[in-house]
Amino acid sequence: MKKVLFTVALMLTACLAQAQVSVVKEAKSNKSKPEEAAKILEPALTNSETAGDPETWKLAGDFQKSIYDEENMKLFLPGGKADTTKLYNSLAKMYDYYLKCDEAEQSKVKSGELKKQNTEKRMLKC
Repeated sequence: MKKVLFTVALMLTACLAQAQVSVVKEAKSNKSKPEEAAKILEPALTNSETAGDPETWKLAGDFQKSIYDEENMKLFLPGGKADTTKLYNSLAKMYDYYLKCDEAEQSKVKSGELKKQNTEKRMLKC
């Protein structure tokens, strides 16, 4: 009985992990709508399977940057009215997400999962 329960628990864990990876893929495919994509990606930021991946945090930062850019553009267009609360909130979130991206990447370098040579090229992305 214990073996059956262990097997079922293992299968459920694998399914949940796969679900979070598919959430990241779904958010990537919805890049043209950054606000929706950011909402889709939120569960992946707290899940243990995807929260340690620098790419997840970079993607979240990129979505916030897109939201920031949209609102910032409205400030400079004639007659444009920007939502300054959204503008500054997205800026703060973007900063936090890029910091998390860098932390996750540095921890992978220390653990040996990423080579230092690769991170120098990738650091420009975070």
